Amino acid sequence: MGRTTWAQAGAPTVDANGTHHDTWLVVGKINGKADGTADEVFLYSLDAVPGSEPLEGAAVASLTADLDQSTFDRITYHDG
Repeated sequence: MGRTTWAQAGAPTVDANGTHHDTWLVVGKINGKADGTADEVFLYSLDAVPGSEPLEGAAVASLTADLDQSTFDRITYHDG
């Protein structure tokens, strides 16, 4: 298992010497815009089900780019 470092406050930390029994869910939100306009992708790390949609400022990762949405069948992020 690779080592992951989260830079944002409030995100879970990974202890390289730990047993990795903590569980959290990574959830994504896509704000798709018209062609020629930058789309927004946000990832959230949740350790509990929130009562409402997380704020965009609480995302552990984000991307703003004009994406070709016609090719979307999955989105993959990797560290590196």
